[in-house]
Amino acid sequence: MIRAGESATMSGFPGPRPRDRALTVPLLVVLAALTFLLVWLWVREPDDRLAGFIAGIVIVIGATVACLRVARLAEPGPIREFWRLWAGSAAALLISSISATIAAIRGDGGGGMPPYEAASNVLSLVLAMVAFRHVPITTRTRLDWARLLLDGAAVIVAGSVFFSYVVLQTLPRGTDLATRAGAGVVGIFCLLGLVIFGRAAVSPEGRVDPVSLGILALEPVVGLVTVWAFLAGGETSVVVMGYLGYPLVGLGMAAAAYRQGRVLGVEPRHIRWSFADPLQFLAVAATAVMVIMVSARDLDMRGRAVIVGAVLIAAIIVARQLLSLRENTQALRGIRRQQAELERLALTDNLTGLANRSGFNLALSERLEAGLPATALFIDIDDFKMVNDTLGPAAADQLLAQVARRLQEGGLISSGSEVGTGSAVPASAAGSVFAVSAAGSVSAAGSGSAVSSAGSGSAVSSAGSGSAVSSAGSGSAVSGSAVVGSPSSAAAGELVARLGGDEFAIMLPSGEPAAAEAAAARFQAIIGRPVHSGEQQLMLHASVGIAIAGAGETADEVLRNADIALYAAKESGKASWVRFEPRMRHDMAAHARLAGELHDAILGGQLRLLYQPVYDLVTARMHGCEALVRWQHPERGFVSPGDFIPVAERSGLIVPLGAWVLREACTQLAAWQATLGPDAVEAVNVNVAVRQLRETGFVDEVAAVLSDTGLQPRNLILEVTESSVVDGPQVAETLSALHEMGVSLALDDFGTGQSSLSLLRAFPVDVLKLDKSFVDGIADGTDRGRLAVAAAVAQLVEYLQLKAVAEGIESLAQLERLRDMGYRYGQGYFMAKPLPPDECGARMAAALEPAFPH
Repeated sequence: MIRAGESATMSGFPGPRPRDRALTVPLLVVLAALTFLLVWLWVREPDDRLAGFIAGIVIVIGATVACLRVARLAEPGPIREFWRLWAGSAAALLISSISATIAAIRGDGGGGMPPYEAASNVLSLVLAMVAFRHVPITTRTRLDWARLLLDGAAVIVAGSVFFSYVVLQTLPRGTDLATRAGAGVVGIFCLLGLVIFGRAAVSPEGRVDPVSLGILALEPVVGLVTVWAFLAGGETSVVVMGYLGYPLVGLGMAAAAYRQGRVLGVEPRHIRWSFADPLQFLAVAATAVMVIMVSARDLDMRGRAVIVGAVLIAAIIVARQLLSLRENTQALRGIRRQQAELERLALTDNLTGLANRSGFNLALSERLEAGLPATALFIDIDDFKMVNDTLGPAAADQLLAQVARRLQEGGLISSGSEVGTGSAVPASAAGSVFAVSAAGSVSAAGSGSAVSSAGSGSAVSSAGSGSAVSSAGSGSAVSGSAVVGSPSSAAAGELVARLGGDEFAIMLPSGEPAAAEAAAARFQAIIGRPVHSGEQQLMLHASVGIAIAGAGETADEVLRNADIALYAAKESGKASWVRFEPRMRHDMAAHARLAGELHDAILGGQLRLLYQPVYDLVTARMHGCEALVRWQHPERGFVSPGDFIPVAERSGLIVPLGAWVLREACTQLAAWQATLGPDAVEAVNVNVAVRQLRETGFVDEVAAVLSDTGLQPRNLILEVTESSVVDGPQVAETLSALHEMGVSLALDDFGTGQSSLSLLRAFPVDVLKLDKSFVDGIADGTDRGRLAVAAAVAQLVEYLQLKAVAEGIESLAQLERLRDMGYRYGQGYFMAKPLPPDECGARMAAALEPAFPH
């Protein structure tokens, strides 16, 4: 990851200026000293030695400082430790350079390398090789380690044979044995370093910059050339490499450190090939050459022929193996490319290009395993199914892609596809809003209109540019609503993912509640800005669940906590955010247990129906009844519908529960009609959830129940809420089909939702049920607002030739006031509470008590 405020490129040195000027100064000093050294070599006097060695010492000092500076700039971890060890390697090389200077002044060394100089060189190589323990050279399987050890052993054996037999034999007579041994040991360590450095440079798991590793991998090559020059070179090569060997190695260290400093914080891009790969084959070839040389000197012609033949056969086999290796390497590269593509597809969402659920979990897991703070935001676009049903899946996918771009880019406007930045939309804490300005929209209230609601359902309004939609509601300590403002771009370190459908997740690199809540509001504001789909303008709102990662929590647990908080946000009225609290997990677990028990209750006969009579307020006789489900738990006792109905809706059990209620109520009405004849009520009211109306076979299910029980469609009244009616085209088609069948439809809790009057035109309603909230307090006349609404509904029903039923009548005064207003039907505890089937049947033929004047 690139840190905030930084950028860099992976090719060459271009990039931002180093954060520490001391990285540049050592490299400039090294280059200046090397330039001086090259000029000095060109013009020097034969007896002049000291200036060249001093320049070399300056270069190695610059390399040491460069490695130390990049180690201090790096964050604690493998990169810092790697460069600390390389600084130690450079310091050991400085000792070698000083030793070479002392030997030159004293006239020691001759054609080789003094032991003290060789010892410091070996120490430098050992420290450099130890540094690579912080860079994965290979995967951690035993087979991979065995391959690496065998490659190193082959190079060491071949190097030992080569230096002992070929190179050391060419030394001038009289050269000190320690000098020869020291040079040979340094050469062997250079070969071993070449294997390790080369392998590390192509490691796919390394965190050190691969270009820096490639530069460092050249160091053993310079060392080998220098050793060869000391042991077998002529006078010119000895002079040149004697002065340039250590400076060239120091230049490589300084350049590698400078490169690493320029790309600190950048994800490394690994190279694919290293010159260390063919070393084992070169070792075999060198050994074969030496075998032929020995045989040519010590064997007769037949023996030489046998040896040469054996070597040729080995060479042919090696060549064949090289060809096979080339084919295998190409095939392996193809497999790796396919694997990388499969991994990309497995971690990326095809529609939006964002990370998917797996990619999000992987990134969050890595952050948590590193002990870093993290927060997960779980975002769900409220009532997006309505958009999908209204505009179609293709248009809905385009909207999701727009939302994804906004979340990724921080709300930047796509050219020609979205409105200007001047429109800000406050989010609602009580419901979500979709606005469509073109013909064929979900609903319309006029261009530029403002629609407000105090209810808890979904708000559907219209509008042109600049419309405002608001809703009553307020946040709490752990919840809130989106705020108006200009959303800024996503902060550094944030990861946006699409989990599926209209669900998104965002990982924040922070564990502060205030920062998480501010980010939730920011992303809500981003989604809340108007979007376009063709000629239609829509306003989307989102609910957000916030979960701050706790100690020891896994990515799955954090995301599950955010999901639980999201449910709480939706239950609080949608278009709001809620921060997870531990008690929510216990509530969710309790709901899950209750859902399991409810499933058993549906199958085990623990449910029963009560029937609340609906009376004719004029004749005081029962006109109908509403079926109400009750649950008598064998251990819990009576379970309130307010507890288990929401659980049924959330878990999907509302579908089998509603089917049971429908069949049970129709069966009971058929039994009443069979026993009571004309005294039985004509129809029974059954509440239907929106989840049932979405089922494609619901109309057929109703028809089958009526057929099985012998009832006519007029004997059934289905009660639906206003929020169910505006759910989408599928629900509208279902309701129209039921109405055409002859089933009556009642709009329950009328007056509490939004756009109620517009629904009366679009919805084939037969009965309006005035909500209890408008009946409370109507008798004393103190609440003129309630009186006005109740009177207006009575007049509206009369004009539209519908039936009106007043709910929640609890006193005679309320009954008389409603009857005077024109209400013909009513229900409530004043007349009768919900009754068992036998008691309800007994009341069907009886009038109310005399205290009920009619």
